[in-house]
Amino acid sequence: MTIWSQQITNLVHQSIPSLALTNNNFLGLEVIFFMSAGLGTAWGLTTAGVFGLKRRYLVSSLMGIISYGIGYFVWQFVRQNMAQKEY
Repeated sequence: MTIWSQQITNLVHQSIPSLALTNNNFLGLEVIFFMSAGLGTAWGLTTAGVFGLKRRYLVSSLMGIISYGIGYFVWQFVRQNMAQKEY
């Protein structure tokens, strides 16, 4: 694990303690995994030229990383709420 990913993990744990898992390293790796998936998806869609995208790799990459990162936190919130509900 890099220093940068450890700093992100610490920031997330301090900002959103309800998402804290027992293993700090696992959360950081999950976030980085989701963000890299967003990066790959954005590059693929930009290269293919779908949705009328211009070849702006930096803008699409940042949008992919941010959206997949936010999607990860939403998924954690929903998963946590679904676990608390009784069926």
